[in-house]
Amino acid sequence: MIIDEKLEKIMLEDIKRCDNAQKTAEGSSELFQILISKYDGIFENFKNEIKVTGKVSVGGPFNYRPELKAIKEKLEILLAVNESKMKEMDPTYEFKKQYASDLIILDKYITDSRKYRIF
Repeated sequence: MIIDEKLEKIMLEDIKRCDNAQKTAEGSSELFQILISKYDGIFENFKNEIKVTGKVSVGGPFNYRPELKAIKEKLEILLAVNESKMKEMDPTYEFKKQYASDLIILDKYITDSRKYRIF
């Protein structure tokens, strides 16, 4: 499966959510369920390859931080594999990616110049 820009953006946001969830077990169970539901529908056998332990601390919430770390790593690998496939399929992929990045930077400069009335 080729991951388009919209799905890539969602995946990158979820990777950040997994990172942020490492600070506390609170909410990790809910985030785990949300991400498993989301990605198991997109990528075949997504949840089958993630070992679920979900331990509860004494009087505290369930701790799904190890599972969220596994989800994060799996998403990172899927993005890396996708990038390799894109490079194979499109010889101008790197150019297009750099071009898009340059446009974002130029847009920022234009916005900043208007903000500070440089032009």
